[in-house]
Amino acid sequence: MKFHRYPVGSRTIVLGNNNDEDVLGVGTYQLRPRRENKLLLYNALYEPRLRCSLVSFVSLMRIGFPLGFCTDGLNLFYNSNLFAMLH
Repeated sequence: MKFHRYPVGSRTIVLGNNNDEDVLGVGTYQLRPRRENKLLLYNALYEPRLRCSLVSFVSLMRIGFPLGFCTDGLNLFYNSNLFAMLH
């Protein structure tokens, strides 16, 4: 996997609480929502203090992953097959 470090303070992201956090790098991230599936995210920003991964639903839909909302979360499909259950 590729990874490029950023110097502290050179790039930030703004979180939902309006706090700025330093991005420490950019690279390729392997998301494994289910054991048998994986999704490579390119140009993913790295901020180690985040407790969970943030993925743009709009970006996933643009590359062919329809979403299905349900009462306990979200289902992600690919080629009409269930790819991941996000709860």
